[in-house]
Amino acid sequence: MNPYRDINDEEWQRIAPLLPELRPRSELRGRPLANTRSVLNGVLWVMYSGATWSAMPRKYPSYQTCHRRFKAWYQSGVGAPTYKINDLGRLLLKRVMLVRR
Repeated sequence: MNPYRDINDEEWQRIAPLLPELRPRSELRGRPLANTRSVLNGVLWVMYSGATWSAMPRKYPSYQTCHRRFKAWYQSGVGAPTYKINDLGRLLLKRVMLVRR
């Protein structure tokens, strides 16, 4: 089995336009939004590894952030990235399946 690797620049260029844009916060308080690419890498790590959200390595944003963003993507119609059959889903499903081999 190949070890998991984060998405590369080419994959990110194809995926980024398919994800819904985040609205900037109206208040200037609180933490800044986590980087979307890092969040996606965290989500893919959970899917690839089969581990729980709370077991995510520290190199990714917090597991709560990744899980919350994953749920928001799902509810916005992007779907669970590896399950919905669209351009994003096909790309991520292919990517996850190739990495698992």
